[in-house]
Amino acid sequence: MASGDKKIKVLIIDNSLDFTGAFKAICQVVNQLSDRIDFYMVLSKSSALNIENLKVKKGFRLNLIEISKKVQNLLWYFPLLILNSLKVNSVIKKNKIQIIHVNDLYNMIGVCVKILNPNIKLIYHIRLLPDSYVGKLYKYWVKIILRYADQIICVSESVYHSIPKKCNVKLIYDGIPLEYDFSHSINQVNEGPVRFVYISNYTPGKGQDKALLAFKRLLDNGAKATLDFYGGTMNNHLNDNYKIDLKNKIEELGLVDSVRLNGFASPVNKVFDNSDIVLLLSDSESFSFVVLEAMSRSKPVIATRCGGPEELIESGKNGVLVGKNGIDELTRAMYQLYADKELRMKMGRAGLERVKLKFSLDNTIDEIYKIYSDSYA
Repeated sequence: MASGDKKIKVLIIDNSLDFTGAFKAICQVVNQLSDRIDFYMVLSKSSALNIENLKVKKGFRLNLIEISKKVQNLLWYFPLLILNSLKVNSVIKKNKIQIIHVNDLYNMIGVCVKILNPNIKLIYHIRLLPDSYVGKLYKYWVKIILRYADQIICVSESVYHSIPKKCNVKLIYDGIPLEYDFSHSINQVNEGPVRFVYISNYTPGKGQDKALLAFKRLLDNGAKATLDFYGGTMNNHLNDNYKIDLKNKIEELGLVDSVRLNGFASPVNKVFDNSDIVLLLSDSESFSFVVLEAMSRSKPVIATRCGGPEELIESGKNGVLVGKNGIDELTRAMYQLYADKELRMKMGRAGLERVKLKFSLDNTIDEIYKIYSDSYA
């Protein structure tokens, strides 16, 4: 803690355009630590997110833009990066902020402000893997961050092992509150068709298309089941097109009566509690807050071996891990859990116990608070 009774002041920078696991995770940190830390937050002007329910002192909106292959974005990226960095530096001086916490590696504003203001403490939270959508830029961003950041937080072992080791690199898992009444769904078995749920934004690489193919095979083998997708497109035309493709595929496969494309899951715990099996079939996940939430609600998860889920799921014990492109393997896993209620319940209980043991939000908060305190010491 800072000297005297003054709170440490931390500025969170988040690029998310809509609700994501990364944003949810940092929101938990803000709300849990607001009695000890004064938080400020920067979001994109294009973001659909709001901070009305967050315990922040003040929020700011900037015209954040991600570097991409689009010529327009490339032309604007560096001028806007410089302009936004100057604005953030002004915010820091005006509000006497001591720490910047950037909520992923692709936002270089933190680095630029550190160059302008070397006394500021800079923390980067890395929530992507090298094989994610950022591609070849990953290694360059990591190299820059390693040079300028005072502390780097890796969200999983998969991320941690992808970063060159230095004393300022630390693994801290996202956690989940454990004050729930966990008896809610341990022994709950839904009646009627078995309900599969898939909670993830509609983004190419998130795997909803794989789920459709395997689910079609499941129904062709006589299964009585439903599949509900939940998520958003983040106002991105590629994501909008992907969702349209999914809709067309549902019609083409004759799944209109058993598959639904929904918006965001709200409240998410109710969606999990009304489900039987949770799916997540991404090409790359540095962690997976969805898997963590599903396990905390005693639901078995079928996920791809894509990084983070392998640290959450003990395959065969609290869920099932499958290959990224193995539709046959996926179909077998779905049918196994579909056909065996007792196995679903057993895996659900084991998942909950694993969350209690390893992914408590209290542990996450304590470790992040220590980083804030040590940074300002």
